[in-house]
Amino acid sequence: MSRFERPSPVALLLGLLLLLTAVHADGVFQYVKSYNMSGGYVDLHPALLMPRTVYVDEQGLLYVSDYASKAGWVLNSSDQAVNRIPSGNANLLERPANVMKSGSVLYIADEGQGDVIAYISSGVFSTLGPAVSARRQPWAVWVDNQSMWLVEDWRDQVMGYNLQTGLLTDVRFGSGSGTEQLSGPKDLVADASHFYIADSGNNRIQIYDRNWQYVDTLGTGRGGLSLSGPTSLALDSEGRVYVSDTLNSRVVVFSKDGYVLGSLSGTDGGSPGLQNPVSVAVSGSTLYVLDSGTNHIYAYTMNWSSGVPQVLSDLDALNRSIALHQQQVLDVMDRINLSHAPFEASQSLAQAQDLANAGQYLEASQKIASASQALDAVRLQQRQALRTELQRRIDGFWAVIAPDKGLSVGNETAYRLTVVQNQIQTAQERLNNDDYPGTADLVLALQSDVPALQQQVDAWRQAQGQIATPVPDSGGANAMKSALKAQAAFPARAPRHDANPGQQLRAERLHRRLYPAHRLGQLAGRRGRV
Repeated sequence: MSRFERPSPVALLLGLLLLLTAVHADGVFQYVKSYNMSGGYVDLHPALLMPRTVYVDEQGLLYVSDYASKAGWVLNSSDQAVNRIPSGNANLLERPANVMKSGSVLYIADEGQGDVIAYISSGVFSTLGPAVSARRQPWAVWVDNQSMWLVEDWRDQVMGYNLQTGLLTDVRFGSGSGTEQLSGPKDLVADASHFYIADSGNNRIQIYDRNWQYVDTLGTGRGGLSLSGPTSLALDSEGRVYVSDTLNSRVVVFSKDGYVLGSLSGTDGGSPGLQNPVSVAVSGSTLYVLDSGTNHIYAYTMNWSSGVPQVLSDLDALNRSIALHQQQVLDVMDRINLSHAPFEASQSLAQAQDLANAGQYLEASQKIASASQALDAVRLQQRQALRTELQRRIDGFWAVIAPDKGLSVGNETAYRLTVVQNQIQTAQERLNNDDYPGTADLVLALQSDVPALQQQVDAWRQAQGQIATPVPDSGGANAMKSALKAQAAFPARAPRHDANPGQQLRAERLHRRLYPAHRLGQLAGRRGRV
């Protein structure tokens, strides 16, 4: 019987998620104004010409790196260019790619010079000198905790430097699509616990802990959303991750847990229209988006108290739980041939879709909650059925190979008994920890091993008179009895507990070669006649 008699909940969830993503922006983002350096240094550059990065500091000043003017610019809230970086007639930069501020120092990654230039920002931006003279065409820079991290897109690397000495201390990654590889990375940001990398060529955001251990990936289809050429990242105080999804002409927002909260594109929120968003920055409840297609910076206020992101988050959470149940329970039930009912939730989700389409997000959320409750009841029943069946099979294995009092077996059989008993014990421990896939792996293996071992044990029982019914045996009952007599005269060597299974098996094979059962029987007979 098919697991899904109607369209799967996952498919419905993805359809609803994409629908809500298209309509939700007006409830979160509201366009405020645009910046194009309309005042200030108009005699030098009347507008932004080829902007690459926008950064906002705690005072609300915007810092923009501009390729064409070979400088960085500081814009105030009135869209006036209040300063040029470097100030006055100082030498211009070559290709300023990225800008960020830490304390009173501004850092600009100059791709053309191959350096990161540090400027002291006390009204006039004067050069402190190269913070890092890397000569590696840095694309992005991030500074915290006395460390500087550079992103070099053409080498697919992230390099760490000591901020005090300027010395290289760490090199990470290489070319590829694995969890420890990058392809054309464009940006890096960090908080107290994680690094986030815009892995543009692989169309994803990679998350690592502060020891550079892989944690998660965003934007590769989970929650019904895939990124295309992400170029910039920003974090807010609640841990939300903002991504300029450049080739999709939108900005995407993820929760700190990786849920898709929504996106901003086109004329969402009443903006003039995004074309090619290449950089994002966040200050409080304001989002700044740098659009290289219009050479403008657009400012939006954000209202995350709206019910729409919560609906999206609930949908994504339900989607993940369904996928997890499929992997940990339903797939295991199929593997062990345990029948189960279809996983059904299409009616409630279809109603939620209709409500969301009408803008009734609260009602949609209630329908999602009812669907989740119904699914929870089915999932609980299926987990209990799977646990009961796995426990029944484990108990059956114990009944078959449980050691008999007074039963003596050969070394090979004793060794196999020990191995199988350990496997059954491990299966029980995995089941106790709700590891159903791991339990099923061992149960399926034991279903092949235990019957063969049972034949060996029953043969020894038959030889010692513990069962009356003859059991077919490769060596025959008489040969087994002769071996038992031989063991009485020449006790077999006990297994070594300090040897690993491979060594023990080789030792037992050698022991049988040196003292075959028929030869031990002959020797025992001779001793009996002496």
